[in-house]
Amino acid sequence: MKVAITQPYFFPYLNYYKLANLADVFILLDDVNYIKRGFINRNTIISQGKNYRFTIPVVNISQNRTINHHEYTKQSDKFLALLKYSYRNAPQYREVFSLITEVLNPTRLNVAKKNCNSIEYVFNYLGLKKNCIFL
Repeated sequence: MKVAITQPYFFPYLNYYKLANLADVFILLDDVNYIKRGFINRNTIISQGKNYRFTIPVVNISQNRTINHHEYTKQSDKFLALLKYSYRNAPQYREVFSLITEVLNPTRLNVAKKNCNSIEYVFNYLGLKKNCIFL
């Protein structure tokens, strides 16, 4: 049995999904300290042909609290506007934008849970049968 353990990132990079796909059990370690300048709440997209790093704001970030004890703010409009501007003509834009909008639902603010949702939504979109297990 192959087990993969990693921290929950917000719409993580491609190799994250490759790792998950190779594992029989995929565990998200959300009870470790938050990495203040890490990629838990950041990532990079291509906008106007260049890499653009975005950040989803988190309330009172502290490296002295675990990932699952942090919450996102309700301010994701700037990120959604950037996605719309950058990808509005891309194939599957409407479907993927809808998926991202659903993940960013302001009623679910816990960082670990929202990040897990982003990962699970992509699994479902790609047809991968994986469940995130929190540890």
